[in-house]
Amino acid sequence: MNADYVENIIRNIDKQSYKCILVDGAWGIGKSYVVEKALEDKKDRTCMVSLFGMEDVQQIYHEILYQLLLHTSNGGKIVEFLKDSFRILGNFDDRAKSVSTILESHFSEEDMVNSITRKFDEGHIVVIDDLERCKESIELRDFFGVVEKLKSNNHIQVVLIANSEEITDKKDFEKYREKVIDRTFTITENSKSANWSKLGIQGDFADELCKNHPIKNLRTLQKAQDFYNDVKQYAKSIHDEMFMNEVRLICFAIVIEDTDKLYYKPLTEEETKSEFDKTVRTLQNYFESRVKQYLLGIKSSDALINELYSYYESKRPLTEEDLKVQHKLFVEVGIKPNFYKTDDEIAEYLKSWKEKLTDAKTSYDLTMTANELDTWWCVLNDDDGELLDTYKSMLMTVFAEEFSGEGVKRVSSYDSQYFMNINQSISESYNEVLRTARENLADKYIEYLRKRIDDKCSEEYAGQLSIWHFERARMSDILEGKLDEFLDRKYFPLAPMNQYKENSSYTLLAILFDARKEQLFEKYEELKPTFSKMDRYRTEHYFEVLRTSHR
Repeated sequence: MNADYVENIIRNIDKQSYKCILVDGAWGIGKSYVVEKALEDKKDRTCMVSLFGMEDVQQIYHEILYQLLLHTSNGGKIVEFLKDSFRILGNFDDRAKSVSTILESHFSEEDMVNSITRKFDEGHIVVIDDLERCKESIELRDFFGVVEKLKSNNHIQVVLIANSEEITDKKDFEKYREKVIDRTFTITENSKSANWSKLGIQGDFADELCKNHPIKNLRTLQKAQDFYNDVKQYAKSIHDEMFMNEVRLICFAIVIEDTDKLYYKPLTEEETKSEFDKTVRTLQNYFESRVKQYLLGIKSSDALINELYSYYESKRPLTEEDLKVQHKLFVEVGIKPNFYKTDDEIAEYLKSWKEKLTDAKTSYDLTMTANELDTWWCVLNDDDGELLDTYKSMLMTVFAEEFSGEGVKRVSSYDSQYFMNINQSISESYNEVLRTARENLADKYIEYLRKRIDDKCSEEYAGQLSIWHFERARMSDILEGKLDEFLDRKYFPLAPMNQYKENSSYTLLAILFDARKEQLFEKYEELKPTFSKMDRYRTEHYFEVLRTSHR
């Protein structure tokens, strides 16, 4: 049943003969939203009660009474009415000045609710939500007993909201439902006139999305909007409405398909009998294939989809640079998506490949651009050798810039796995150049330390080598083959000494102590006769400190 139809029923509840209506439907279909929207002009005489977290059904009366006293325009009149009524009965203390003292009186909250509602000119509506989420301490028999009592009050109509499929005790539910609930309306379709702005979603976009895809869960749409809002904070410098519209569509596609799996179809019995049919269904059920159902005709590359999905799954961070690069690729494609272009049009697009690579300012930008070009290059079956050679040459230059200054601290974080689903040829080229760039950087540091270890620069270089070695990661593999270099007299703490030499020498000996301990001690015994007494003292002091720290 369409949500708009149910909304109209609830909006005109005063004209209905039903005393108790159940609004049923799956989680996220918009049941609570529809009821609240329908009763918007009756909210002054509506009590909204959630069973979630309640320990006892009598709390329903407590919540109704609280809302009647504090959340309606008649609250003050009600308090005066209660004072008068209870004074007549001889049980009301004139000293009672607040709602809380009324609630502490000897009268049951059920009696108070019945007394109060009879004073109204118009009936009240009690909405009870989250039936399927109530605690085990609340039995359905007791709950429906309260609903039956509320129904017996001529001034109250009851609207229940539930996902009956999630109610554990279905046998009891069906038993009491038949006796207490007058009519059930099951929402199976979203409202065609949803107030998207209330959900923070652009209306035309949401309407088009729901028209083209079997979306039923409003909570999922809200979750998708939240994800897009998150992504959007990294695109503040991008003022391209068409690009951001595609980013939004990708965000929604990822969240909707990940959450509701609208395009996932289990294998049928017939498909299991055919290897071909089974393979086709398996391929169609891949997440990437299902997401593409929402993204037909977009200009953005698969790389953007993969980056956003990885960010959604918290597998990698998202940066402003990531989106800037993807926006640049989006603009370069032109009006027509590359996927829709002819051979001649793709060839025309590739003519300016060198200019496109030259425009890239970072290794990430350069790699994503090269990958996009290589994809279409291979589609045309052209030899991509020149493209790869140019890419590697440019990448080496960019790495040299990025690995200088503070950038050296990020050398180990570079990895082709950071790029999702890039072409194998690009990935291999990236890793080849990256290893060479790291080798060059390590050689540069070692070459400097060959000349001196007694200045600030040598202290910094030795410290960085130590970081790379002990992080047991990518740079430590490169250093492994170069450590024998430091089994030399010049790296021991020999006079003349200063603070820089002290730190540099200790740092390098610490690396050797960890990776070449036996060779280190052999070298010391070999050189020891040539050391002064202070040289030996400093060296053996270092060794003792290192032994202690490694225990």
